[in-house]
Amino acid sequence: MALDPPPQVVFVNPSTIPIHLYHSQLPALPGTEKACLLLARELSSQRPGGVHYVGNVEAGQWGGVLLHPLADLQRVLALTAPGPVVWVRAYGWEARSRHKHERTHVLWSGDAVEDLLALGYRDEIIGRVDHPDSLFAGYHRAVLVSDWQRRQWLQELATSPPLTRIYNLTDDPDVNATCNPAAVTTVVNTSHPRKSLGLFCQVARAVCAMHDGFRFVATSSPRLYDGDESEAVYVPIVQGKLANIGSFAQVRERYGDVVEFREPQRSDDLAWMLSRADVFLHPDTSVETGSMALIEAMKHGAVPVVSQVGALPELCGSQGLVVPGTPGERQFLVNVVNAVLRAKGHGIDEADVLARFGMDVIVSQWVQLL
Repeated sequence: MALDPPPQVVFVNPSTIPIHLYHSQLPALPGTEKACLLLARELSSQRPGGVHYVGNVEAGQWGGVLLHPLADLQRVLALTAPGPVVWVRAYGWEARSRHKHERTHVLWSGDAVEDLLALGYRDEIIGRVDHPDSLFAGYHRAVLVSDWQRRQWLQELATSPPLTRIYNLTDDPDVNATCNPAAVTTVVNTSHPRKSLGLFCQVARAVCAMHDGFRFVATSSPRLYDGDESEAVYVPIVQGKLANIGSFAQVRERYGDVVEFREPQRSDDLAWMLSRADVFLHPDTSVETGSMALIEAMKHGAVPVVSQVGALPELCGSQGLVVPGTPGERQFLVNVVNAVLRAKGHGIDEADVLARFGMDVIVSQWVQLL
């Protein structure tokens, strides 16, 4: 009697950002695309059955994962039944496909501003704010990336599929990589430029005016997200509003004397930079659901300095400094500057970080779910 083949897993990511893979290397950014491919690669080696990734990629194979362009979605769904499908930030997109292909469909929120959906923080969501049920059409479960995000969903949404919290998956650091202590304190920001780049630059200006022993490095280039340098950079002002301080190109020119702007292409480039960082500065105002950049930085030993917004305090836990105050108020900027000045002496408890965010911990949760 022939045995049924093991079920296959399909990841569907409708993001328009093209992903460029470098042999065994992942791209440095953007975060959710990287997390999804990393998870697909790890699952391909830890469970029976093929693993497929359907997204803005060229057809082929990478790290044991079968890659398919979005145009092949219906064919892949038909060929991989009845295995589970993980839809990355798809929400109401392709609801008819989920009804047509009966199997387990999982919504993975990933880590993005759009994931705040109907919670009143943002307007640019995928789906309908006035009819949030449409966001969950055809899903059997939703995976969220923080307990904070899970609480918001439970409070604000009348109906939703069962919710599971699994933190974002990031690479573990190379234990053989060592870095000698430097006289200069290196402060980094690796988040999307719309999140905290403006404040990062303002803090860099203030700190460098007082001390010579600091170096600020940002990887917040729109080009890494398929954008261009004409995109605006914002800072918070009073009453929760945002002020445009110029295009990315203008900001880079204005603050180039105190901030080094880099564009790492591969994940090992980013890891090398983080391994030499002392402080990860992310005074975010966008209410992040689960910052991959923060998790990556802590894994590499950088002390986080973050705003008291969204899931950032939860992710920091007992590590780093959560800055009190409201972004946009003058006192908040003062608080951030003071936190950066005293952050280096705090250190990171690597055991605590890996116990919460280690690859084996996160992947095992996904294996159990799927």
